[in-house]
Amino acid sequence: MANCIPETFSIPVGKKHATVLDTIDVDLAAWRWYPKKASSGSIYAQRNISRWRGKDIDEANERLLHRIILERKLGRRLIEGERPDHINGDRLDNRRANIRLATRSQNAQNVSKHKDNKSGYKGVHWAAGREKWCAMIMANGKRYNLGYFTTAEIAYQAYCEAARRLHGEFARLE
Repeated sequence: MANCIPETFSIPVGKKHATVLDTIDVDLAAWRWYPKKASSGSIYAQRNISRWRGKDIDEANERLLHRIILERKLGRRLIEGERPDHINGDRLDNRRANIRLATRSQNAQNVSKHKDNKSGYKGVHWAAGREKWCAMIMANGKRYNLGYFTTAEIAYQAYCEAARRLHGEFARLE
């Protein structure tokens, strides 16, 4: 009979969430993981190794799981300017294949549409002054106006083309 060891496993993150990991990182299940809510509303898994008996909590003691996984994958600590990026956008999917090295700019390119988006399409908004749909994209610290369009769908096509060209593998289209 074949060995039926699963390739991934889940561990709780607080009371309401869970994260998925590769079995190679099974030792991380020994830690207690807490949810960390980002300003975007996303939930990350973090551990807190607080110093007790009145000592200060060192910022380095608060560790995000995806940073630990990427450091293990790379075989070194992250240096300034390096960030982990969840390829599929799920911040609780901490499988090694889902976490890659990115710059701040690349990490920002791989975000989904904003919660307050009214067009239904990433990179598209209604330009009331022109009474048309506008497509815009950010790349290399610069905002590009891709034009004004009669439908949101056509504006979104322009955004997708620009995202593929400017963001490459970090382009998130939804």
